[in-house]
Amino acid sequence: MSEQDQTASQTAPEADRLEQLEAENESLRRQLEALQAAEEDRQTQAERLRQQAEANQRLRKELAAKALSEAIRTAAEEVGIDVDLALLQAHRFDCQVDDNGVVRIEPNPTETLLKLSKTDPLFRRVNSAVKERRRRRAALDRAAAVDESDPVDLIAYLDRNPARRYEFIRRHGREKFFELLRTAKRRGYRRAGI
Repeated sequence: MSEQDQTASQTAPEADRLEQLEAENESLRRQLEALQAAEEDRQTQAERLRQQAEANQRLRKELAAKALSEAIRTAAEEVGIDVDLALLQAHRFDCQVDDNGVVRIEPNPTETLLKLSKTDPLFRRVNSAVKERRRRRAALDRAAAVDESDPVDLIAYLDRNPARRYEFIRRHGREKFFELLRTAKRRGYRRAGI
């Protein structure tokens, strides 16, 4: 064999080996790229999952806060207490949003505010039902005081103080004033200058 033939025969296995290594390296590069792409996809997926979980928690908290405020506002209006005062009691309630988006508030705001309006002095003062009862009771007390007073003395007092007379008429009505005046006249009252 000539030297050329020998070199050519040695070059053939080296060329085959080179081709084989290039093919193998290309295959390895593709596998490595596929694995890197899969890893990037997993990282991207994990990041998206983290972002969505944070957004979900934020939205749940926001929904819970809004739902609780609305429930307290509605309950305060039903019970008849000041809404702003009722909203200050939000710490008494636990509001959760489940996986289906259903809001649960514990304890019941209406029942809690109703109980507070009956027991807590702060709520009793601003409870509209209590205010109305007090107003009616005061009106009855004033009417009783008018009925128990001497008509002659009361009419004389009202004649001397026109502002008080107008206030009396505003509170008790004209009929009550004229009834009082008739009673006082029957008992001998005469207006000054008449």
